[in-house]
Amino acid sequence: LSVDLEGCASIPEMQDRVRRHLEKADLTSLLVLEGAGWDQELLGRWPHRSDLDAVCPDLPAIFSRRCYHVCVANSKALELCGLTEGRNVDGGALDQDEKGALTGVVREGAMKLLESLTGQEGTWEQKKR
Repeated sequence: LSVDLEGCASIPEMQDRVRRHLEKADLTSLLVLEGAGWDQELLGRWPHRSDLDAVCPDLPAIFSRRCYHVCVANSKALELCGLTEGRNVDGGALDQDEKGALTGVVREGAMKLLESLTGQEGTWEQKKR
């Protein structure tokens, strides 16, 4: 089961939904936490990996924007997939802040780099709107 982030109106609401999901989840069998439906316009800003790290620091987490062309990943997911600052990605992007650190926002073709965690090749391509 994935975290339903549709209609989240703030980062704290997003974090609360993740917390509630984790409280109900069987963490012994959960390898990666996935979710979908967020929209930065409703949240008030783009989510950042630190927002996810605050509620899910040890479990890789990947949450797709409602269009499935963009996602945000926590630090654990980025680390396990080997995503680092300065990495160029054909057909996609890894957003960085003004200091060059990854924000956790992963765009378009770069999302394929996270598929090793989901275990489902082409996951986002099938859902894009």
